[in-house]
Amino acid sequence: MHFPLPASPFPLRIPSRLWLAWLALSLCLCGTLRAGEIDVAAAGDRLPLDTLIEYLPDPDAGMTLSQVQALPASHWQLHLRGIPNFGFTSSAYWFRFRLYNHSPQPLERLLEIDYPILDRVSVYQISAGHLQQQWLLGDKLPFEQRVFSHRNFVVPFSLPAEGRCEIWIRVRTTSSMQVPMTLRTSSSMAQKDQQESLLFGLYGGVAMAMLAYNLVLFLGGGRDRSYLYYLFWIASLTTFLATLNGLTFQYLWPHSTWWNDQVLIVTMCCLGGSASLFMLEFLGIGDRLPTLSRAVRWLVWCTLLLGLAALVLPYELLVRPTMLVLLTLTVLIGIVSVLRLRAGFKPARFFALAFCLVLTGGAMLNFNKFGLIPRNWLTEYMTPIGSMVEMILFSLALADRFNNERRERERAQRQVVRSQANVLRLQQETNEELERRVAERTNELASANRLLRQYLERISRLQVTSELGPSLVHEMKQPLAAIRTFAQGTLTLMDKQRLQAPQVSYGLNRILATIDEALELMARLRAFIARDASQREQIDLNDCVQEAVRWIRPMCSSGSVVVNMTLNPQSPRIEADPVLLRQVVLNLLRNALESISHAGSTIRHIDVETFSDHTTCGCRIRDSGPGIDATMRQHLFEPLFSTKDGGMGLGLKMSQSILEEFGGQLQIETPQTGASIAFVFPHGKPGPQTDS
Repeated sequence: MHFPLPASPFPLRIPSRLWLAWLALSLCLCGTLRAGEIDVAAAGDRLPLDTLIEYLPDPDAGMTLSQVQALPASHWQLHLRGIPNFGFTSSAYWFRFRLYNHSPQPLERLLEIDYPILDRVSVYQISAGHLQQQWLLGDKLPFEQRVFSHRNFVVPFSLPAEGRCEIWIRVRTTSSMQVPMTLRTSSSMAQKDQQESLLFGLYGGVAMAMLAYNLVLFLGGGRDRSYLYYLFWIASLTTFLATLNGLTFQYLWPHSTWWNDQVLIVTMCCLGGSASLFMLEFLGIGDRLPTLSRAVRWLVWCTLLLGLAALVLPYELLVRPTMLVLLTLTVLIGIVSVLRLRAGFKPARFFALAFCLVLTGGAMLNFNKFGLIPRNWLTEYMTPIGSMVEMILFSLALADRFNNERRERERAQRQVVRSQANVLRLQQETNEELERRVAERTNELASANRLLRQYLERISRLQVTSELGPSLVHEMKQPLAAIRTFAQGTLTLMDKQRLQAPQVSYGLNRILATIDEALELMARLRAFIARDASQREQIDLNDCVQEAVRWIRPMCSSGSVVVNMTLNPQSPRIEADPVLLRQVVLNLLRNALESISHAGSTIRHIDVETFSDHTTCGCRIRDSGPGIDATMRQHLFEPLFSTKDGGMGLGLKMSQSILEEFGGQLQIETPQTGASIAFVFPHGKPGPQTDS
């Protein structure tokens, strides 16, 4: 047997001279006397045997020690690449190496196999061709059967002075076939145990602190489910790593060999499920990343089914699919955390950093167990170190999310306070505005009530006037009839006595004519007020205007007012009552005369004109008086409203009613000086016939 050379970690070709130089140095340092033998005395306190052994696969796992010893040396292979790691396999493996003690005194050594989840390990010490000692180890045997009470498989043996021996090892397991072997002294083993105890104690302390810390946050933080999932994740991860390192079998269930295998599957499933649920709750991806969320939930259900199956199915059937599902979940969680970090979710920065460690450690552990990468300190300790850092980062992530939620609540509270202040301010302003509007409406209502009372009073007076109108007309007819009788009797007497007084006769005849016209006007007004059928005939507007001017001209002459009359010869005939229409013109002329007389103006004239165009015809009366005030213009046609002292306010309203009866309209114009009032009739359109 030749001393094995370690495999180069680089893919470059190393010159043979360098290899030979390294071999000579190794032989000197190890103190070997002949090829293949390990000088234990020169090896020191710790000697890794990974590249100093030969191995032989046993595919059927049925060969005995004597059968293996009978095989020729060509069946054996040198192990040249780190710790023996053959992944998951159903084959058994045999290992052997030779030891030599050149010192003059016996030596005690411990053989440690640092992988406590191997099912069955048989160790044989052969000296001078005879079996000297045999040890049966493995997690399929109760813990108390171990010769050395340790979480790993430890075998003590002794080498006499100047003595030699061979160590033969048979390993069969349903877990990953990894056989890290180290030759140690008792002091080296104690020192290693002390260091590992410190590391395990530190890890356990951090785990317990994180459990207690997050339990307090869960109980006092509104029972947030993310804290509960994180508690399950810490408990599952701690149990898994403790089982993987043989601590649970040593201290918790040393007699339950079946459960010691199955608990790895259960804790891995709990680990993947709780981490996924924690991620879903913490990052809130249900609505933001629905496709990835559904994929993660399906894998969570797979972990649940695998965990339940671990209670009835053997370990070797479930370990591979469980590790694959766990690896897939780890990759998905890493992708989701990066996506949420890129989306601007600040607490995801701790989550993404933590899962980078988990992804790296989990991937390295899985690849190592499948035999894709060698077993070394990085692959073994990356998972516990990364998980310990991950616990701290996850706690920081939870605390950061808690602080972020608190800041959001405080911001929301401040916003609510500001909103309430704005609402109060708006409410106060609204109340003030409402009070102002109520005061305005109250004043408007009071003003409207005053106007309504005035209007009702006017309506009452108008109603009384309407009721008294026919009676007054009837009462005035008697004195007018008496005056007419007296005038007629005087004319008859003068005719009988043959009195010649032409001027008296003319005056009496004018009295008789005026009384007849007055009686006719009163009859027409009585019929108009009583809403009887009005008399209509085709009349010439110019004739009505001339007649009204003839009546008003004597009063204008006495007041030094000049009446200018301009008649349109093309004015069409209109259908109306000539007596009432003449009275309308007379009312407008009288109002103009009174306006000029009261103003005391030096320019005293009244302009009367008739006009006609393609659509309308009418009459306009313009005076040189002071004009009509804008505030009074809107009240001119209201009943019982008058600008004259002692006036009844019926003239314009009556004139407007008469014009409307025959289809006309009264208009107040706004000239630059004086006042201008016109009435207009449409061409060829007789006034409406109204009976009511």
